[in-house]
Amino acid sequence: MKDSTPIELSIEAMDAAGNRVSLPLSRYGVARRPLEVTVYRRAGSDKSSFGSLAELVPQTYVIRLTDFRDKDPRFDPSQLTSLRWVFDKTTAGTVILTDIGLSNISPTFFVGRAP
Repeated sequence: MKDSTPIELSIEAMDAAGNRVSLPLSRYGVARRPLEVTVYRRAGSDKSSFGSLAELVPQTYVIRLTDFRDKDPRFDPSQLTSLRWVFDKTTAGTVILTDIGLSNISPTFFVGRAP
């Protein structure tokens, strides 16, 4: 049976005063599992020809540092000292992290556009 348990983890931010705030990643989107891929029509042919039958699905999450402050007003985003990915909600699974960065994104990025 295929595992359909969602991967849940938290993002924890800490400021220079030691204030730690944790937010669930699921608040910003579901962590996608790899897509199962088949190339050949004949069952079983893919396994003998390819090392992996799955395709990774890269995702981008945009998390405002002010969201941490909104949860705990003692947290000072301008004094950020660390970000941690805490695997506290799912007992097993694999997560691939790449290209992690901080930016001063325009607030208009978060405003929805009417069709």
